[in-house]
Amino acid sequence: MAINIWKALLYKKYTLKSKAYQILFIGGAAFFICVLSLIPFQLNGSGPVQLSLTNFLSIIVFLFISCGLLSGQIEINYHESIQLGLLVGSKSKTIFYSLTVEVMDYIFQSFFIFGMINVLYGVLYSGQEIQILRMLSFVLGGCTFAFLAYFLTLCFESAMIALAILLIFPLIISPYLERMFPNTVPLVIYNAITASINSSQFGISHWYLFILLILVIALTYLQFRKQA
Repeated sequence: MAINIWKALLYKKYTLKSKAYQILFIGGAAFFICVLSLIPFQLNGSGPVQLSLTNFLSIIVFLFISCGLLSGQIEINYHESIQLGLLVGSKSKTIFYSLTVEVMDYIFQSFFIFGMINVLYGVLYSGQEIQILRMLSFVLGGCTFAFLAYFLTLCFESAMIALAILLIFPLIISPYLERMFPNTVPLVIYNAITASINSSQFGISHWYLFILLILVIALTYLQFRKQA
């Protein structure tokens, strides 16, 4: 029965036009930024520079907030967890199925977009491939950002407020932390993802992102319990 419920939920999710537009948005942005990375540009009068692979992947990872924003807004508008609860008859099972479907969705999209990026990167950079560890960092970062956006959308009952928080934080809060509490800078999710992508071996930044992902999933679970 569980497999049939997962299949039905995933089918329903991926037959939505908004979901197709969201995947197209990330894929189109990845293609555009990948092409843009080939073009050298000048910065502050210095010599020509190009967008590094780390910066390129970090930007695309951030765009995975669109996954969580969309899923959260759909839940707010249509209360799909309530409909699922009527089917399974259990609050705990309803939350379990809802969260596991989100995990499957974010992991699938992360691998799909990374595979597309790897092909583009190989074509544009003469057969070069992106390392497996970078793929792990990309998937981990994408899932963390998506779940964070999902939780904030459910918490504030608005995708726009969640988006504003995620956009304002690196512009206002991060510089403040850097000046006042420099030791906390590596703990900021944006910096942790960049560090994990740039790392040549599995390290602290990867474990930190994994723990952060579990924490956000737990908070989302508690938010579902509160709403129920």
